[in-house]
Formats: sequence, C-alpha cells, structure tokens
Amino acid sequence: MHGLGESSVSDSILVINNVSKSYQLGETKVHALRDLSLTLEIGEFTAVVGTSGSGKSTLLNLIGGIDTQDSGTIMVSGHSWADLSDNKRSEMRNKLIGFVFQSFNLMPMLSVFKNVELPLLIQNLTVAERKSRVEKLLEDVGLKDFARQRPDKLSGGQRQRVAIARALVSHPLLVIADEPTANLDSETTHQIIELMRELNRKNRTTFIFSTHDEKLMTHVNRIIRMKDGKLVEASAVN
Repeated sequence: MHGLGESSVSDSILVINNVSKSYQLGETKVHALRDLSLTLEIGEFTAVVGTSGSGKSTLLNLIGGIDTQDSGTIMVSGHSWADLSDNKRSEMRNKLIGFVFQSFNLMPMLSVFKNVELPLLIQNLTVAERKSRVEKLLEDVGLKDFARQRPDKLSGGQRQRVAIARALVSHPLLVIADEPTANLDSETTHQIIELMRELNRKNRTTFIFSTHDEKLMTHVNRIIRMKDGKLVEASAVN
C-alpha cells in the first residue's frame, strides 16, 4: 500500500495532491481540508473515518466532483476535475463514479428497475443493453424479484441494495459511499457490507466510503483517519 502522499500512476484510480478547501460560515472561515494528499489504488476497499467536522464529507464531495477545491489537484483515472467544463464534469461523473448515500436518494415514483436504470439513460445504450445491465445488477444484489416494486414498499436494507445497484450499473471505476450503513440495523448492515465487498472482489471496483461503523472498518483494506481537515493516519488493515 502507498503512504499518505506516495503515488503509483499505473495502478492509481485516485491521486490527490496538497488539496485544501475552506467555507465561509457567516464571518467565520472554516478550513474543511488542509493540504491533504492521498493515493487510492484500483480495487481498494477503503474507509474514511473521523469525528463530525473532520472533513470526511468534504473529501468525498471533492473526489466525486460535486465540489471544487481551493488549491491542489485531484486526479480520477487520470482526469482532473478542475480542467473540465460543467458538461464534461457531469459526463465523467456518470461514466466513472457511482454514488451511494445514507438516505438512499431513490426516486419514489419510479420502480426499482427504473431507479437502477436512471444513470444509463444519458448513455448511448440500446434498450436491450440497459435491460441486460439492470437485470444483472438486480440479481447480484438479490432483488431480481422486486424489479417492479416502488422503493416505499421495500425495507431500508433493500433500498440500500437498490442504491448500490444504481451506483454500479454504469460500470464505474470508483464508488463513493457516504455512511452507507448509517440507517440500517446490525443484521442488514452485515448483509450490505458483504454485498459491497463481494462486488468489490468480483469486479475490482474501487470503494471509498465514510463511516462510523466499527463493523464496516473490519472489512476494509485500508482505514484513512481524519482530524481537523487533515489525514492523521492511512493504515493497511488486511
């Protein structure tokens, strides 16, 4: 594994160099990230941990191109977010990155199938290709029999499985998950962790997620600990 700032370009899905980000809250300037450097290799399964306000969510938003850093560089699969127009940024985000949120962010009026299909609608795929991909992912996450259901008919764990299928349907290189098990009971949490780990192993999809969940931390390759906008530790687990 690399250290905090080392990089191996050939195997790296993510390279962050000396990134800082601050926000203005009233008259107070909040330094969310301070001169942070990090490298993530293809196929890693990595947890970002730290107390509230440590910078975890800011880091994930910058990696996903949802927000923009004040200084430093962020390269995802060799592409810099800062060099892209808004349209190109959206296109790259749709192709390279999948997002999983603790609140699921599903469309309540759409079926499970349609929710998972959403990211594919702006890609140049045939109806048959979209159908094949969605059905494969629903089978992978154990929801093949729920394709026509709406999200409000599902349990929390099932909704998170839909969200994971939606995140993976574009065949992204990187999945970013913000507290993916925060709203789930312990048994469902275990199932979701096992599901994500299996998809990571099978597809070599890289996962990076924020978490407070000790169970989740025991399944990762690496734990990145943050405090006051800085990396204080990046240690290999297994």
